[in-house]
Amino acid sequence: MDLARHAAAIARAEGWEVLGRHGPGSAGESEDEVSLVVAGSALRGRAVLTVARPRAPSGRRVDGAAPASPHLPRSLPPPEDRRARRGEVTIRLREQPGRGTFDDVLAESGGVTAGEAVTVLAAVARGLTDLHGAGRGGVGLTPADIGFRHDGCPVLTAVDRLVRLDQRTMAEDVAAFAALAGTICRAVVGGHGVTVLGSAIDSGHGSWEDVVAGVLRAADPTAVRPVTPRDGVTGTPSVSSVARRDRVADAGSPPSPSAPPRDRRPSDLVGRMDRLLDRLADRPISRGLAAIRSWIAARPILAVVAGTPPAAAALLLVVLPDSSGT
Repeated sequence: MDLARHAAAIARAEGWEVLGRHGPGSAGESEDEVSLVVAGSALRGRAVLTVARPRAPSGRRVDGAAPASPHLPRSLPPPEDRRARRGEVTIRLREQPGRGTFDDVLAESGGVTAGEAVTVLAAVARGLTDLHGAGRGGVGLTPADIGFRHDGCPVLTAVDRLVRLDQRTMAEDVAAFAALAGTICRAVVGGHGVTVLGSAIDSGHGSWEDVVAGVLRAADPTAVRPVTPRDGVTGTPSVSSVARRDRVADAGSPPSPSAPPRDRRPSDLVGRMDRLLDRLADRPISRGLAAIRSWIAARPILAVVAGTPPAAAALLLVVLPDSSGT
């Protein structure tokens, strides 16, 4: 059975228009699963229709809808289908936020305010709270994976490849969040990105809710400005948007003179890592962190502004379950 043709037939039967394939360049699909972006008829805005062959439970992959959360896509009632009734396929339908993505925001505006960055980072952390609370992880965390509902609410849209939450998955999600925070904060105008980044990756955070509280202390959240969505049916950033975002990151902004000293001085970050090293003794993660500490000391400006390798390490230490007994 050709899943793509069957998905298109379901859409036609429901009176939906097929706007295109869903996923990064359709690479998110396999021969066992096809997703289409659809609209029209009784749907309120766009939706993602997924048709998949049933799989026996195995490995890390988790089938089914994302858990209920204001910052995860809402599940919709799937259409009736005879093949689904016979168990030959499974069908899922979920909302697709229609006000563009954060990648669209960066492409159109070239930068964001500290308040907009806080809004997005807090929403991402809250979405991860709900996702991890349901025992799942593996959500996509790039600017193209953050969509906006028409009321401006940020939503994590890349939920088609969720996996069971374990230490490996947690590590991957933490590293992805750290990379996303670095990307967002490099795009903050006015020199306040370092302050927001420091609040997102502070070593005192013990949970995603701590991350939310931290970024909310860095700046007052503001609504992300509306933009004109690009054709982003597949969710793939255009070459021009990536180039423009890279130019913003390369241009950067010097740290604000009003930023707290711990956000402006790389020596403070090195000091915090030294204290963590003392606590971790000779565990394997300690040896890895020591190498990152040396990397920061050798490249202080790059480490504080970009924040990606040290941010990932710091967050891993405070969000992963304690491994002292292993």
